[in-house]
Amino acid sequence: MPIHDARRLVAVSALSLLLSACTNEVAGAPIGTGQTVGSNPATSAPAPSGTAEPPPTNEDIPPAADGSDVRACYDGTCEVELRAPVTIPFDPGTGLAQLTLTRVDGVDGAQLSGTTVGGGTVSVSVYADPGFSSTATVNGFTITALYTVDGVAVLRMSPPS
Repeated sequence: MPIHDARRLVAVSALSLLLSACTNEVAGAPIGTGQTVGSNPATSAPAPSGTAEPPPTNEDIPPAADGSDVRACYDGTCEVELRAPVTIPFDPGTGLAQLTLTRVDGVDGAQLSGTTVGGGTVSVSVYADPGFSSTATVNGFTITALYTVDGVAVLRMSPPS
């Protein structure tokens, strides 16, 4: 094989590897959903190039309005910082009997399972890096993840309006 053909093959292979590493996914959005989360990219300032952001720590996020008090969620409206496993009881008027935060990880975010007042079951996953959010709605009940990192989830909940 001539040298110029070998160089072309190496260049094409390198370009293919670079392009295959690029995705159009948004940090904090469930993979494959095309969901847009966080701030509007058209109005956001671009991230500085050539510098790596340090990994987020719990000190990088503001405290949840209701701390870790799951009793604040009883009426369906709260903002809590939680570690799994923990069960959150709700007033039957919210449509949910309870939700249990079963796990928080860096891949799927906060995984919740629970029961409705009518005896049905629900399962929800919400993921968010600091600065972004992800929202799921179950029977009109809204669960927003404000942060799901290092086994900690900051969740904002609101009942159907």
